Amino acid sequence: MKKIFLSLAVILSLFSPLSSQQFTETYDLYYRYENYREQSLTNKFLKHSDILPLIEKLKEDNRFEVRIPGKSLEGRNLYLIKYGNGSKKVFLWSQMHGDEPTATMALFDIFNFLRDEGKDFADLRKLIKENLSLYFLPMVNPDGAEVFKRRSAIDIDLNRDALRLTTPEAQILSSCFDSIKADFGFNLHDQNYLTSAGSSFRQATISFLAPAFNEEKEMNPGRSKAISLISELTTNISKFIPGNMGKYPDDFEPRAFGDNFQNRGTSTILIESGGWKNDPHKLFVRKINFLILLNAFYSIATDNYLNFDFTAYDNLPFNDEKLYDLIVRNVLFDSGDTLRLVDLGISGPGKNRDNSSRLTSGISEIGDLSTFYGLDEFDLPGYIAEPLSGDQITLYDSDQLSQEEINKLFQEKGKLWKSELNPLQRGISREFFLSINPPSPDQEPILTLGNRGPVLLKKEGKRPFFLLNGYLYPLSEFPNEKK
Repeated sequence: MKKIFLSLAVILSLFSPLSSQQFTETYDLYYRYENYREQSLTNKFLKHSDILPLIEKLKEDNRFEVRIPGKSLEGRNLYLIKYGNGSKKVFLWSQMHGDEPTATMALFDIFNFLRDEGKDFADLRKLIKENLSLYFLPMVNPDGAEVFKRRSAIDIDLNRDALRLTTPEAQILSSCFDSIKADFGFNLHDQNYLTSAGSSFRQATISFLAPAFNEEKEMNPGRSKAISLISELTTNISKFIPGNMGKYPDDFEPRAFGDNFQNRGTSTILIESGGWKNDPHKLFVRKINFLILLNAFYSIATDNYLNFDFTAYDNLPFNDEKLYDLIVRNVLFDSGDTLRLVDLGISGPGKNRDNSSRLTSGISEIGDLSTFYGLDEFDLPGYIAEPLSGDQITLYDSDQLSQEEINKLFQEKGKLWKSELNPLQRGISREFFLSINPPSPDQEPILTLGNRGPVLLKKEGKRPFFLLNGYLYPLSEFPNEKK
């Protein structure tokens, strides 16, 4: 009797909707991702020239069709890449904004996966190739990517050019859409890495949206399918980034491509790649994109998304802005008549493309930040924040000085501070020596948002800290006294 019961349970499970609700390859893909990661793409400052040799490889592979649907304003080729011969059509476009490269990198990882001839995931590749026709338009805005900026060469936001089609890039995207007549569309973007998943301390590493097609945010069959697919993706991917998924604001934007494509019958999904701590070039977020897209291909090929309702999508928190890179809490500053208690919100470490060291604090907010969160936080009660002007401080990189030069500096300056090897957050390593001169009598710095120079944080009897370019460094007086 027990054997009959077990057999019946197995049979029933085959017909249960739950049996097809898991994309079973997710974990294996996660742990074997390095086999497919495009090794030549290593950072977020992706340029058109970086992808050209990779496009040439695809041209040599008869499983792919590559054509040039047009050129950017500055004459760079855009490429439409096709894979598969299935009846279901999927269109994916990335980097409409030049400084949003995460999905572009992930698409080239996907190409490597599809080109692989090994036994691993052979069934998945066969399923995709036989059931889907995939169309990719990577790097829609190569001119913006060249200088790592959001807008086109003539400073037009391509995602607000879906109606007038003023730019050649928008014309190409619209023309490709018209010719493909896709069943599903994926609009691939990046969002601010400090976007929070709801009013929480968690970064919105991935945010989804099934864009509205009218002001009333009504449902039609295409949008409903998009929402069901997002529910599946949310369910399966959340195990890798639990609590770090959000929903992009769903206000209707008639000038945007996603909203227009949704209105024209293609089930359109917006994917916004946000931040992950200690991932400045979004290489981990790129990996999550890889997983999401392969899960989506499987689901579209098998209609698995039809097993999902709107619940997981509806439960996603809307994006919010509750994060700073760093919050230094409960410090004091001299306003001229009294010491006042404030928190310091710091944003912006690692943003300089040229890796230059501009002598700033990175402070973007001063005041009560009790309802905000920092990716890193330090509580320094009793410490006084002393802003410094540029002519008050001199930095010396320790690896560029001999011991003799260091001793000479100490004799000349009288007092020399040395940073610890690491600042107190984000795993950034920088060791330096610092000399601090008194401020000029007629130009003493004041801690305001208008004056965002470096800040010394000091407390009698305690070691000081130095806020430089968004990082908090503990300091020690040099040379250290030996007891």
